[in-house]
Amino acid sequence: MRILLISATAMISLPVVQPALAQSQSKAVHFADLDLTRAKDQKELDHRISDAATSVCDRNDDIRDLTKMNDYWACRKAALASSHDKVVLAIARKEAAERSLQNPVKLAAH
Repeated sequence: MRILLISATAMISLPVVQPALAQSQSKAVHFADLDLTRAKDQKELDHRISDAATSVCDRNDDIRDLTKMNDYWACRKAALASSHDKVVLAIARKEAAERSLQNPVKLAAH
């Protein structure tokens, strides 16, 4: 069974407010296909979250427009920060589930 974090599928939502647009956007990051007890899959989740942050934040490639560049980096920072606790929780839940499978409860009848 996969982790139920936000909906029926395992995912993390990255809500962000873009200062320049003054509107909120979000993107779901799915990870039901990952085994979060493995470092390799944790890195893959980090990569997916980074990609999602890039896609929801309005990147301005004109490095001369410092206000828009600052807004972009602030947006990315906020998006990544908003996912941190959710990722930690998802990993902890997965590790706890793995431990419970390895150490089943033993019942004794008297």
